[in-house]
Amino acid sequence: MRRRNAAYEEWERNIFWANATLKKIVMLTILTISYLKYITMAKTDYKTIDEYHHVFPAELQNRMQSIREAIHEIVPKVEEVISYQIPCFKYKGYLVYYSAYAKHISLSYPFSEALLETFEKELKQYKVSKSAIQFPNKEALPLDLIKRIVQFRKKENEQAK
Repeated sequence: MRRRNAAYEEWERNIFWANATLKKIVMLTILTISYLKYITMAKTDYKTIDEYHHVFPAELQNRMQSIREAIHEIVPKVEEVISYQIPCFKYKGYLVYYSAYAKHISLSYPFSEALLETFEKELKQYKVSKSAIQFPNKEALPLDLIKRIVQFRKKENEQAK
């Protein structure tokens, strides 16, 4: 069996420690970056819908304001609140929520089967789940449809009370 010389063994130890040190440096870097992301993430504690709106670009603010005004038009006595850190409207219970994202605005609430069936044809062009309807930001807001959905939700809440 061939023996390794002392220089080779020293080189091998140095490589081992260099790799171990490099791994520690990489792990510390990853932990530091993760921590920095954590402490610099936007902390939200919105108290009003206006506060929520103001963190978005003007175009999204205008879109959200249009929805807000449509809701007030259909339900003049609606109460504005922040729930789950997004705008929420209450009228004889929870009415609807909305929230803005880079590519869409969502109108949300755990929608009833009746609502989803009533607006099925009109909603086909949108991404829809049982609790959210996504209106793409690149398209005009269907305010008429939104108003009719809010009207439907208003009637559902009135009948439930």
